[in-house]
Amino acid sequence: AAPKPAAPKPAAPKPAAPAPAPEAQDEMDAWLLALEPNGVMLRYSAAFHREFGNLSELSAAIVDPNATGLKVAEPSLWESLGITTLGHKLFFAKGLKRMAQS
Repeated sequence: AAPKPAAPKPAAPKPAAPAPAPEAQDEMDAWLLALEPNGVMLRYSAAFHREFGNLSELSAAIVDPNATGLKVAEPSLWESLGITTLGHKLFFAKGLKRMAQS
């Protein structure tokens, strides 16, 4: 019997399209994007919207606008938003400090 011809090689996978730039759906998502423009902080959007109706309500979590680091915010904020990573907490704290100073 004649040898079977080799099966054709599968086509090389197409390179992945670049991820679309994250988009803000409202002022709160825009604030999250301003904290970190690659959209990393948008992972907290659902909790953010569940806990706060708007940015004015979020500003109530500011305990001491002159404090440094995490002391700017009410400690329960991190738990209520599900933020466990120190870096993410610091992004939020910096954003809250800017909010208080504006």
